[in-house]
This record gives sequence, C-alpha cells and structure tokens, in this order.
Amino acid sequence: MKRLFTKVLTTGMIATSAVVANGQVVDSENTYQDKMGAQKEVPFNEAEILKHNAAKKLGKLEVEEWYIYQNALAENGEGRTYFTGNSIWPDSSAVQIFMDDNDQPEISHVGTHALGQVFDPKSETFQLIAETPQLSKHNAYTVDSIGFFYKYRNANPGTVDTLIIDVYNNTSVIPLTYTNSQTQQQWTSASFRYNRTTNSGYSPVNTIKMPISESTEGFYSTDLGSFSGLMTFATGLPETTRGGYTGFTVSYKPSMSNQFGDTIVNDSLIQGDTKLNSFMPLVMRQGTVQNPAFLVDTTMNHGVFAYSFVKYRTTDPDYFYPGNLTTTPARNHVYALFKLKSDNVSVGELSKDGYGLGNAYPNPASVNAEVNIPFTLGNSETVTIEMFDLVGKTISTVTNTYTAGEHTETLSTNNLKPGFYLYTITAGDFKTSKKFSVK
Repeated sequence: MKRLFTKVLTTGMIATSAVVANGQVVDSENTYQDKMGAQKEVPFNEAEILKHNAAKKLGKLEVEEWYIYQNALAENGEGRTYFTGNSIWPDSSAVQIFMDDNDQPEISHVGTHALGQVFDPKSETFQLIAETPQLSKHNAYTVDSIGFFYKYRNANPGTVDTLIIDVYNNTSVIPLTYTNSQTQQQWTSASFRYNRTTNSGYSPVNTIKMPISESTEGFYSTDLGSFSGLMTFATGLPETTRGGYTGFTVSYKPSMSNQFGDTIVNDSLIQGDTKLNSFMPLVMRQGTVQNPAFLVDTTMNHGVFAYSFVKYRTTDPDYFYPGNLTTTPARNHVYALFKLKSDNVSVGELSKDGYGLGNAYPNPASVNAEVNIPFTLGNSETVTIEMFDLVGKTISTVTNTYTAGEHTETLSTNNLKPGFYLYTITAGDFKTSKKFSVK
C-alpha cells in the first residue's frame, strides 16, 4: 500500500517566497525525524483513500478513483516542501505565532485568508501511475467527493467555528493568462472569482458549511504528522464537461470576535497567550531547497490563494491568486484529494484526438440476440461499423452520423453461428478493429 507521505525530513526553515505566507516549512527527502531525532513514518492512514476501484463492467471501463496529484508527484520522484505553520483568518488583524528555524517563536500577522485547489485529471503525471487511469480532454467525469488534510486547535472550549467550502465546476472555473510585468513571461492558469468582502467565492456551484469545535477530529503539534485530520465532503457537483475543470476553496469563519493583535498559537511547543482558535489546511510546494522542482506539467493542477494585498487582476473583478505563477516549474498546492467517476469506452485506448473503440458486450454474445459496440469520437463524424467473420466475409454494416463523445451501436447476431467475429469502426482517419465471440 502506497502512503501519501512515505518519509519526510523536518528542517524547520521559514518560507520567504512572495506568494507563500510565513510559516514553518518541512522539506520532503529521506527520513522524518521528531524533535528527539527519532526516525518515524508520518501516521497517514490512506487505505480507503487509495482503494483501487477501476473495474470492467459489461465491457466498459468504469473509473471510480481517488485522484491525488501530490501523491503522483511523490511517485514520480518530485520533491515537496510542506508549510505547517500558517493559519487562515478572514483578515490580517490576527497575529500568529510559530517556531522559526532556530526553535524560537516567530510572530506575524495572518496573511492567508482563504485557499483551495484546481483539479485537472488530464495531467501527464497521473498516467505514470499504472493504477490511476489518465483522462483525456474528451472524457467527461464527475467529482463526487473532495478531501483535504488539516489541523485545528480549539483554544476556547464551548466555541463552534465554521468552515465555508465553495466548490466550482465547468464555467465557474475561469481560464486565465498571467503576464509577468518584468519578464513578460506568460503562464496559463485557472482560478475562481474571489469576493474580498465575504472572503469566499463569488459564483460557486455549491457552498458547504461545516461546524468545527473541540470535538472535531484534529491534531496539534509541530510535525507534519499533525495534519492527520482528513476532512472529506460530498460535492453535489454535476458532470464536469470534456476538457473542463473542478476545484474548491475553503475559508474560516471564527465564532469569536477579535481585536487587532489577538493571537493564534500555531505550534504546540510555544507557551503563548492564545486568544483565538487555529485552523490550517496542509499546503505544499513542488521541489525542495536542495532539489528544486523538475517536473513540468502543463495541466491545471495547482492551488489558489487569497493573500493580503495580493490579488490576481484582469479587467474583471478579483480572483483567487493561482499558485503556479513562478519562473520555475514549482507550484503551490493544497494537499487535496478528488474522488472521480467516469464511464469511459476505455481510458487507455483513446487516441490523442479522442477516438476509441471499446470492448463489445455482452461477450460472448448469444445467437439470435444483440451485441453492443461502444466507441468515442473526438469530433462529429460519419461512422461506419462493420462485422466480419474470421475469413473476411462481411456480416453486417451500419453507417450513421454521430456527435463528438461516447456512443453505443447495437448489432444483431441473428443467424450467426457460434465462433469468433471481428468488428471494425471507421470514422474519418480513425480506423480500428476488435473481436468478440458468439456462443
């Protein structure tokens, strides 16, 4: 069983990147060490998360998987840097305290107000992991559940805070192009509109409000293992169209009012004056100090963040700031999991243009019955499906015009003898054959 984090090394350094709020950082390399120097494995139990559910049903490959982009990075040898000391707060009035690289308290105003992740299952990274089928731009899919790791400290028993989770789909995920004003280098990105007044999205497809209190599962310590809290929720999203994106953001609504300078203690080793509760999702960045990111992926898997005085601007209103805008391949992410469902002709057999021929079903078919031929088209086409016996004699031919997408044509097996037969699809320049049997 693969782990979300196999081994990590605690370095205690402080993030200084302009697009990452201050906080303790953990670089991922070879070993995880606690404060006493003992080597340990981070206690993530992901048995249910990584359960492989892809199964052939009636000749079609039905995908039902947890897609974890950050885990794909790890499996492909990419280093990760984790940020473990950054609370989110609706504004910058609160002060957070965490340990610096010299194990001394570091104090700064909270700079991250909301964050989230864009999800794109067309990533080239996913296809390098054998048990996670990669989708193409021609595959529709549905994200029915999302999860993310977090830690939470309720320093005021009896109080109940609220998480506001916005989920986005299709046109509510906005494609954007960012141009660096100094280098004129451009990045293609995707984001959601951000409402600074409400500290949430403008037009999510669904909004989920979750109460959290001292009874909420969560861990509070300095190491990466403190993010053992895993929050999952049903999205209620409709199907994501071919080539579309899905995503979510999370913001935090404290139940307590605060005065400017009230404190949040993010580190269990600090004996500070804790006035406010603390909530933080796990955030990571590709690459480490010793080993910068090397994987170049042109898909839209990246984090989105709402920072103090940092907004992604176009001619339209504000957006969450995309977490992939750097001069290197490095990207920032919320450590998130997306449970994806997709009925595909055959995920691994689609051509680069979105054409594919599936497995006939039922197989074997019965005499004097029917057999179904599933196929996918990248464009609207006139399609010819032919059935042959093994000596090349044409048994039947069907020609129809179909739109782009997934289809099924039904052929008769009347008067066929038991044995093997071939079926061929011709659609424009695409032509391929498979066989089935009759019993």
